[in-house]
Amino acid sequence: MPIFIPPSAGTFAFYTQRQDSAGFLRISTSVINVTDNAANQEIFKPGFPIRYRQILNFGTFSYGMIISYVLGVVTIASVPLPNPLGQFDIGTEEKLVNVTLEVSGSLTVGDDKLKTVMNTDFIWGYSDAYCVYARGHVETAANGANLLVTLAKGVAISDILTGPLNLDQSINPVDTGILIDPANYLFVFGSKFFLNIDQIGSITAGANLTLLTAFVFP
Repeated sequence: MPIFIPPSAGTFAFYTQRQDSAGFLRISTSVINVTDNAANQEIFKPGFPIRYRQILNFGTFSYGMIISYVLGVVTIASVPLPNPLGQFDIGTEEKLVNVTLEVSGSLTVGDDKLKTVMNTDFIWGYSDAYCVYARGHVETAANGANLLVTLAKGVAISDILTGPLNLDQSINPVDTGILIDPANYLFVFGSKFFLNIDQIGSITAGANLTLLTAFVFP
């Protein structure tokens, strides 16, 4: 069953413009560099929501989440960072909600596994939010072939990921990184969430799949 950690309804959910382009260096589609100091260690904390755009104080934001900070190297999950990157804002924790999805037992290939587990559609019940991250883990590893999982939304089954979440033949967790498709990652109230299993192990299927997903509110 899905497990929700709901966002706060308080007044402390906001974004602060922490950096403009003078305060960081874009390294790649998922990495920026900042000065490594105590202040930035507190600002760029893993698990915090972010928003970013190409031009400072102008244009449409994309949304994501910080997944690591190491000696001033900040790695994000979601859609790729634009180039150039003109603005990078960090939100309070209340801007993010985690949803844990579970498929128990031996895994089989098929679409809409959440409906199979729940006996009903899994419908997004909050206001607009962006699915920016997923981390997959299996309790029993697949054997003979990797486990491939995709996430999708909507009646037309629009893929949220640009490629499958590839859980190799081990029990090590795997995350999406920047596999998020900017065309499909916005959920509105009533959007249907799909969890699809595209491939299982050819010798041992794999069992007990857990996905931790993260949604960021604008």
